[in-house]
Amino acid sequence: MSYAHTEAENTAMLMNIFRNSADKSRMFAVDRTADVTECIFELGEQKNVTDIHFEPEKNGAVRLRFRTDGVLHDFPAMMPASLWDKVLQRIKVAAKMDTAQRRRPEDGHIIRRLKGGKVKDCRVASIPTRNGEKIVLRIFAGADRLFNIDELDFYGDNAAIFRSLVNRPSGLTIITGPMNSGKTTSIYAALNELNVPDISIATVEDPVEITLDGVTQCEVTDRMSFADGLRGLLRMDCDTLLIGEIRDEETAQIAVRAALTGHRIFTSLHAGDCLGALLRLADLGVKWSNIAAVLSGVVAQRLVRRLCGYCREQRADGFFVAKGCQHCHQTGYSGRLPIHEIFVPDFAVRSMINACAGQVDMLRDVLTKNFVPLAADGTAKAKAGLTTVEELRRTLGEEFYGRA
Repeated sequence: MSYAHTEAENTAMLMNIFRNSADKSRMFAVDRTADVTECIFELGEQKNVTDIHFEPEKNGAVRLRFRTDGVLHDFPAMMPASLWDKVLQRIKVAAKMDTAQRRRPEDGHIIRRLKGGKVKDCRVASIPTRNGEKIVLRIFAGADRLFNIDELDFYGDNAAIFRSLVNRPSGLTIITGPMNSGKTTSIYAALNELNVPDISIATVEDPVEITLDGVTQCEVTDRMSFADGLRGLLRMDCDTLLIGEIRDEETAQIAVRAALTGHRIFTSLHAGDCLGALLRLADLGVKWSNIAAVLSGVVAQRLVRRLCGYCREQRADGFFVAKGCQHCHQTGYSGRLPIHEIFVPDFAVRSMINACAGQVDMLRDVLTKNFVPLAADGTAKAKAGLTTVEELRRTLGEEFYGRA
């Protein structure tokens, strides 16, 4: 991808504009709002950021932050309040938001068409704060990247286990993890595997993040909830259904009934691990007997930063450390990779899940004997030089990582 300016040039240009805009004696004769907005977008793309934060401070200046590989980094200069008012208006106009609305949260959407035909999908969210209106841009690369199962960085036998899970003819498959853990990427890879002419696939999502040819995709609105969309799709002769997220008891019950009647269901849940996903279903009112009956499997995952291949160094104990170089912006990391745990119950395990329903310690004992836990998968990848022990501790936490 070629840009009008390099990353260093864009950084210097922004800093110069911010400095001159703050100095009223050196104000520009022409409006530089368009230059600033384009420069920020371009700089974000060059840094491979997922989120750009515009955060008004008490003194009126705006803090600009970029999230790269899951970590937020400050831009080295503050945007003056006089410039932010114009940039805010420009972003809201591009996102088709109400420029006069400053008292309620708003959502918008920007499609950026880049040279070479690539498309960047940006979701815009605003919220009023004590210091002014905050904006966060979330940049999706989905429009130009659809992964297959072999590209999901599974370790050992996990790729084969996940593929067999995806190809089961019926049942409920849950992808779980916190926000920004790569759940959508894994689910779309599963749908990509199944997207053939003799299988009818439909989704209900909030929002639709990647357009899939040959798949019926529905988006949640004020007038259609996940439960409404799922009920409608069950009358559409579908073989495979994706529920973007199970958020409430009604959606959980409909999903379980659909799986019981022979549909292949994929969904996501916000839970810490495989055990947490089962407990979350139970919290939503699903009977343990039904969980044991319909569950095809659970995939829990996190995203950790990937070690830079140019500057990593191996320690005496066989693990690697992040050093930092020009290729990774002196962070020691470049990109991210997932760590997984995959639980696929057999008949005996289903019986045990039903028998020890609600007893957390017994359930944990049953589950952990039937998969490689997140921390162990992460440790294997750290040993292979893909990430570091320090990154695993940062992502999983000391208590979770202690389970390895």
